[in-house]
Amino acid sequence: MNDNLIEEGVEIRNGLIIKSIQKEDILELWQISYGPKSDLHWMSFNAPYFEEPILSWEEFSRKISLKIN
Repeated sequence: MNDNLIEEGVEIRNGLIIKSIQKEDILELWQISYGPKSDLHWMSFNAPYFEEPILSWEEFSRKISLKIN
């Protein structure tokens, strides 16, 4: 039994709430990561090791949906 478990998919570890990604979270995650108002400066730290594209909403939604279903 996990004493940190609040409910299915949600638990507290070291004062942080850790939650499994749900379908209703996908749009907000895309907006923060790649959306029109996102700060893409973080991607400059990937080079030259990774060449990750800036994903459109459709690409991001399709890619992440495969991981949460």
